[in-house]
Amino acid sequence: MIILPDGNYPLNNTEEVLQHTLKLQNFFDKKQLLIIYIQHINRDLNAVFFVNHSYGSQLHVKLLAINKPNELNIQKAHPNSFYHTQLQQKLEQLGNNTISNL
Repeated sequence: MIILPDGNYPLNNTEEVLQHTLKLQNFFDKKQLLIIYIQHINRDLNAVFFVNHSYGSQLHVKLLAINKPNELNIQKAHPNSFYHTQLQQKLEQLGNNTISNL
């Protein structure tokens, strides 16, 4: 999820989306539910968006999982979030077999 209002390809209504996402984050935090952020990173140096280490590939600072046991950040380089990532392994370690997409 990219919620940077001044990136190359900004999401419409970035502030509204950020506020809604923060409400969900707060709800999950209060219930100690797992939050997994899937961050798309494009490894192609000629790419026009999601370029690794670029401003546009970053998660908003308010969404960063900093020392929270119920939050994970998984980086992916392909459309499939399970392909060449640790997502499946992390879910299995946690005993999760259901994914909710809000």
